[in-house]
Amino acid sequence: MTSDETKPIKNKNKDVTTGDELPTETKTVAKRFSRDLMYSIAGLVCLNGVTQVVVYPIMRAQMGDEAWGICLSLISVIAIMCCSFATAANYSRMVVSTEDNDVKGDYSIFLAVIAAVGVVVSIIAVIWVGWDNAIDFVGMAGLMVFTILRYYGDVDFRLALDYKGFFIYYVFVSVGYCLGVVLLYFSASALNLVEWWWVSLIIGEAAAFIYVKRRGNLFRKPYFERSEHFKEHVQSIMALSGAYLLSAVIMNADRLLLLALVSASAVTIFYTASLVGKMIALFTSPLNGVIIGYLAKHKQGISRGFVTKLIFALLGVGVVLCVGTVLMSYVFILLFYADLYSATQPLFIICCAGQAFYFLSETMLVILLKLANERYQALINGIYAVVFFAVAIPCIMLWQIWGIAWAVLAVNIFRFAMVSTFALIKAGKPRAGMTGDDGATGDDSAIAADDGAIAEDDGTVAKDDLANAALETAKEQR
Repeated sequence: MTSDETKPIKNKNKDVTTGDELPTETKTVAKRFSRDLMYSIAGLVCLNGVTQVVVYPIMRAQMGDEAWGICLSLISVIAIMCCSFATAANYSRMVVSTEDNDVKGDYSIFLAVIAAVGVVVSIIAVIWVGWDNAIDFVGMAGLMVFTILRYYGDVDFRLALDYKGFFIYYVFVSVGYCLGVVLLYFSASALNLVEWWWVSLIIGEAAAFIYVKRRGNLFRKPYFERSEHFKEHVQSIMALSGAYLLSAVIMNADRLLLLALVSASAVTIFYTASLVGKMIALFTSPLNGVIIGYLAKHKQGISRGFVTKLIFALLGVGVVLCVGTVLMSYVFILLFYADLYSATQPLFIICCAGQAFYFLSETMLVILLKLANERYQALINGIYAVVFFAVAIPCIMLWQIWGIAWAVLAVNIFRFAMVSTFALIKAGKPRAGMTGDDGATGDDSAIAADDGAIAEDDGTVAKDDLANAALETAKEQR
């Protein structure tokens, strides 16, 4: 970053969050924000475009609905592990960057432990779906490990605010996915795709790891040497992992519950019906990631009036997103999943509305992170999880695919209302830090991370759903 970029330019603009004069706010910051957001969104669009337009349609066509439904469920297991723990390590790493702590091999140790746990989870998942070939076990475990590394790896570019490098990182993943699916497509006559499906994804995940290993600074010696702050770093990661785990489970629970209570074909139908909505919901990842990066630099509070305006603005955005994704679904599904069009078309409105409210609640959660202690993340996601399973399971048992569609919509509306209420209550008040002490504000506050998703959905881009934010922890509270 040059000195020109960091030099404040005085003007008479007001801070829209407080109404106060901001003589130091600059056009350069807005320009940089827009550029970073565009690079971040472009990386997401590239990866998800390749995944949803090229990789998944080809894989489904080659494998059939039943086997592909099982694969989607296995990918969901990977997404849960990555969105919960790798994303938590990602944003925790951003925390310590503000404190000048020497991390040494602390995060590598954590990733090694999570990778080992991931291998065990992979084996259990493959057994659960009824596949018992050794290739399935090895492939699923390898895909799990490399995806964990990829989810964590993009923090190298976030730390440097190098969103162009971030974009290239996901181009590597996308190109690797294409190579993998092409390899499987032309080897279909010689290979059993039910055993070798993971090849379509693992090449891209490995390519991302190689790129960040050669270019970045994360995976460097000392690999497994503890720093004097090891305990603090692990506590930071685990505090975030708890909240992310709940969110990731819920984000992927629809497929797992349908597989357990209905059938693998039902997984394929519901996933396809909600596909465009989920793709739009994934935009919360780059948007919220950039928003929180700039909120971390904003030392003033956020007024209740601003939060109220934001809620109504987001509701307007939600209506636009819902209408837009429904119209896009008619075109997209007809083009790429024509044989499923008649089965999925009646579900478009409900599924897209459910994903729109997910998008809205994720954005409100990022604002709440600026207003309230990160313990609220665990509280909100805990309530969300209880309500989701309490509603979804009986709905699926009674109405199958229609049941999960209505359940997702109802629970995401509830979540948006809950987060908005907390935000209104906390707006304009001092924010407590990580230790729970009251009265920490401004420079003293901690800005926690929240990603959904997304999480990154389907084991492709995981920033899923509550994992889109960064902590700014005060040294004084340490």
